[in-house]
Amino acid sequence: MPLLFISGFLFFTFIEYLMHRYVFHLPVTNPKREKFVYTIHSVHHDYPKDKSRLTMPPVLSLILAAIFFVIYASVKGDYVFGFLSGFLVGNTT
Repeated sequence: MPLLFISGFLFFTFIEYLMHRYVFHLPVTNPKREKFVYTIHSVHHDYPKDKSRLTMPPVLSLILAAIFFVIYASVKGDYVFGFLSGFLVGNTT
């Protein structure tokens, strides 16, 4: 279980890089995409030291956590709980 937790924690770093690179900084080509990018991440860049602002809206975080749970559960079965807990702790650091 500790190895699953550590591997989930480290895997989060990889996923965070991919999300940051390919989703959070999508090229802005129209007003809808601009609003989407700003809402999910750019507000963090506008106010990086503001402790009252979150990097991502909580509802979106919950949706993503549920999606990752389904994906990881289909691959890891019952081991998902150790892995996903490390993954989610990686998200809070």
